[in-house]
Amino acid sequence: MKRLLLSIVAIIFLNVSMQAQPPGGFNYQAVARDDSGQPLVNQEIGIQIQLLKDSPDGAVVYEELFFPETNAHGLIQLIIGTGDSRTGDFSAIEWGAATYYIEVAMDADGGQQFQTMGTSQLMSVPYALHSLTAADSFSGDYGDLENAPDLSQYIAIEGAQEGDLLFYHEDAWARLPVGDENQALLVKNGLPQWVSVSFGDTDLFPPALEITSTSGVTASQIIVHAEITDDGGAHVTERGFVWGEEENPGFDDEVVEAGAGAGTYSSTFEDLEESTTYYFRAFATNGIGTTFSDQLAVTTLSESDTTGTVTDVDGNVYETKLINDLWWMTENLTTRKYRDGSDIAYGYDEDEWTDLTHGAWAYFNDDPQWDSIYGRLYNWYAVADERGLCPEGWRMPTDQEVQDLRDHFGGFGVAGGPLKETGTAEDGDGYWREPNEGATNISGFSARPGGARIHGVFFNRETTGYFWTGDEHDDPDFARNFLFTYDESHMLRHIYRKHYGLSVRCVKD
Repeated sequence: MKRLLLSIVAIIFLNVSMQAQPPGGFNYQAVARDDSGQPLVNQEIGIQIQLLKDSPDGAVVYEELFFPETNAHGLIQLIIGTGDSRTGDFSAIEWGAATYYIEVAMDADGGQQFQTMGTSQLMSVPYALHSLTAADSFSGDYGDLENAPDLSQYIAIEGAQEGDLLFYHEDAWARLPVGDENQALLVKNGLPQWVSVSFGDTDLFPPALEITSTSGVTASQIIVHAEITDDGGAHVTERGFVWGEEENPGFDDEVVEAGAGAGTYSSTFEDLEESTTYYFRAFATNGIGTTFSDQLAVTTLSESDTTGTVTDVDGNVYETKLINDLWWMTENLTTRKYRDGSDIAYGYDEDEWTDLTHGAWAYFNDDPQWDSIYGRLYNWYAVADERGLCPEGWRMPTDQEVQDLRDHFGGFGVAGGPLKETGTAEDGDGYWREPNEGATNISGFSARPGGARIHGVFFNRETTGYFWTGDEHDDPDFARNFLFTYDESHMLRHIYRKHYGLSVRCVKD
């Protein structure tokens, strides 16, 4: 998302200026800020107002210019319809005949080199203007209504004054008198209250925040983490990151929004160029102002730094990838031997397989055709054998590393999509059964559905990919594993009996 160098960050339609004669007008207030979020104070700026018909890209029915001077807080106040008219007649606009939009542009130097700030739909204001000419219009005086209901039995506020704020508290209506100048309305302990703001010596401040860390740096991705350590006494309405390839990025660079509120937040930056330095600043906005963190420079890795191969003792070569700061095999293990060159046992029928307490492997359905596609299925005794199942310098992943991988890609409900290989068996471009829900494989992990051998019986080829971890469960008959399915985007963690036959992916020490 791009932001212009200068932006008007607040629009407040106040009321209709009902002149004795047309054209009338409506009030407009805004705060002009520079690209770092600081107000433009005590200076003349140029404002161009355009009223557009039917859509944000519609025909310009009215255009006018203003050259106001901002006050000590960057505030300007205009009456739309009273500026230097350039196009159209404000009094001739048929407010009730169409939908209208207002487009605001600004020149911070007080000239006419305008930059568009944004376009918004006009809502109640044109209808108020339309009421000036509409037949049989309501005068605005509640007493003029012929069928006015008696509301006295519903709301009775003793001593209510014009401008009071009415709110419901416990079991009755209460009133909050209008606040004084330079006071802000806040909610504390569930009740509204006015708090004095002096913009110099005040109990309210802009937020305080910092970039805390990065993770998941690859040739094309960076994850940045930030924390708002102090909301400044007011609700944080917007937070996120500004970033780019130039130092000290601002709102005129790339912007990623990350919700609202205090605390920690993170954003993932993808499709980046390899071996490139990017600069990041976190930002947060409350009712007092916007704060930027110090910048952080992060350089993406080269593609050769994030992909590779590893060869097992049997001579099988596997593609590997750096995922979430950990090197993973992106193909299922298919070795017949332990790391020391000794053979792993195989050739057991259903009953024999279930009774095993030593390492063993099997082809799915005892059919060698599946070896090159899905690798081999190993019981957990082979995983835990001291002779080593993984290639030299590699090991089995821990359950915690599996959790970290799952969290890195959004949690158990969605992490399967980025980790599953794409394509389907029905379409001939993959190995998962339709619909292979959510699969994007943006991680490069390329999980395949090699099925499992459960109680000696083969199950779920094309529908489920089961993978061992190196961790036992508290129950000595069970060990931990993780899995993906064809009809969900989830990534599940389970415990299975150690004699089950599952696929294996190794990680680098």
